[in-house]
Formats: sequence, structure tokens, C-alpha cells
Amino acid sequence: MKHITIILIGIVMGLGLTSCASSEEDSTHTQVLPSEYGLHRVVSKDMDKYVAESAAVDAAKEYCLNREQEAVFGGSVGATSRYLSYTESSNREQVANITFRCR
Repeated sequence: MKHITIILIGIVMGLGLTSCASSEEDSTHTQVLPSEYGLHRVVSKDMDKYVAESAAVDAAKEYCLNREQEAVFGGSVGATSRYLSYTESSNREQVANITFRCR
């Protein structure tokens, strides 16, 4: 029963991200902040925190791909949870902050 609930939540969240990404893509602001020490940061703002997170992850991956490398979050590709934080800006936008490395 627990697995079914988790799967259903995942499906609903995935559908929500798909619909939000297409309708609110213009409202997402993302900026990659490179570091000379190799630990980079992406800041992404959107009214929906999942859209902000997705945009931040995509920006990190694109940044590394442009350098013919892959984005690494917390020691493995795609494991962003330890390196992701959210804040709320003054206009209620969700701000996703992700740190990553390229290797």
C-alpha cells in the first residue's frame, strides 16, 4: 500500500511539473554562478518550487555539457536533495539553490 501511494504521488507531481513547466516557463529566472574553485551554484526563481528546482538542475546539466562534462550533485549524477535548498523571496517566488560540480 505504501509503494502504491508513493507511485501515485510521483505521477501526480510529474503531471503537475509538466503542466507548470509549459505554462509558466516564461516566469522562471535561472542563473548559474560559476566558481573558480569548482563548486558551482545555480539559483532559480519561480512561483512553483518544483519548476524552480527543475530549471536549476537543467541549467547545471547544460553548464557542464557545454564544457563536455557532466553535472554531479553530491557525489552522484542526479542526487540533488542534499545540495538543494529553498527560500521564499519578497514577492512569494520560490528560490531553488543547488550546488554542483562538473566532471
